[in-house]
Order: sequence, then C-alpha cells, then structure tokens
Amino acid sequence: SYLAKIVDELLDNAFKFSPPGAAVELMCAFTSDRFGMAVTDAGKGMSQHEVAAVHAFVQFGRLEYGQAGLGLGLHVARQIASVHGGALSIKSKPGSGTRVSVEVPRRA
Repeated sequence: SYLAKIVDELLDNAFKFSPPGAAVELMCAFTSDRFGMAVTDAGKGMSQHEVAAVHAFVQFGRLEYGQAGLGLGLHVARQIASVHGGALSIKSKPGSGTRVSVEVPRRA
C-alpha cells in the first residue's frame, strides 16, 4: 500500500503539471535487492532552488498556475521512501519537464 501511495502521488503530479495530451512516462526496474521507479513528465519543470525547497505544504507558482492541493505529494513520497530505507530524487530544468526517481530496498 505504501508503494501504491508513492506511485499515486508521483503520477498525480506528473499529469497535473503536464499539458493535456502530453506523455507521462513510468519506468520500473528491480534487482535482487533494490526496486526503482521513475516518473517523467512534460511539465513546466522546476528550478534547482525549487527542487531543493521541496517540503510539506510548499507549492511553487500556485497563483500563476492555479494549483490545487496542499503541496504534499513529493514530500509524502519522499518520506515513505525514506522510512523504508530508500530515497527520492528529482531532476528537472525549467521548461523541460521533471523526472522523479524512487529507489527502495526489496524485502524478502
């Protein structure tokens, strides 16, 4: 259920911030001891400052882009990954979309 929550949050953000009809990519991979996934969108992208400032209740350009929600999606996904011994990383450039990757250990 925790993995489903991460997927839900990341896909929700990707579709929310991509133009209508734009592709959103979900890739998954695993090894004997790790599971990883990445969600890539075609949205407005984020500056390095915005990526570094991702925390609970933080939204960027809320008025400019008419964002709804509380600004918890990436924070929640990051916290879930961390609690399970994993990590979340964000690679983005303004105007070029965003790629959010999560990696967690696999449990037997």
